[in-house]
Amino acid sequence: MAHSIEMTLSLKMDGIPYPGFPLSRRLQVDEVAPLGYEQDAGAGYTALSALFTSLSVVVLSTDQALSLRINNQSNGSIPISSGGLVVIFDGAIDTGTLLSVLNSGGTNANMNGIMGGT
Repeated sequence: MAHSIEMTLSLKMDGIPYPGFPLSRRLQVDEVAPLGYEQDAGAGYTALSALFTSLSVVVLSTDQALSLRINNQSNGSIPISSGGLVVIFDGAIDTGTLLSVLNSGGTNANMNGIMGGT
């Protein structure tokens, strides 16, 4: 069963709407999984996307600093600050470990959001 995921993104600079925003998008995906997950501190990289062969939607927020790897990335990562938000919409994440996170801090990290793909 296909699922429809919609997103509207507003962007302002100094309280003034930024040109070209808001953006609205809708995607059809085969599978959807909620991201309500607690990552243990010091647990190493953990795959979040084992259910998928490809991801086109990732919306992830976190209450602790994390490192994010995409497409089985082995050197480096995308650092996300506490309270950070990552949005990938109409992406093509499709090889290896699709999406994994590392919590190298001293406190468990709570993540929320959604993933969608096939």
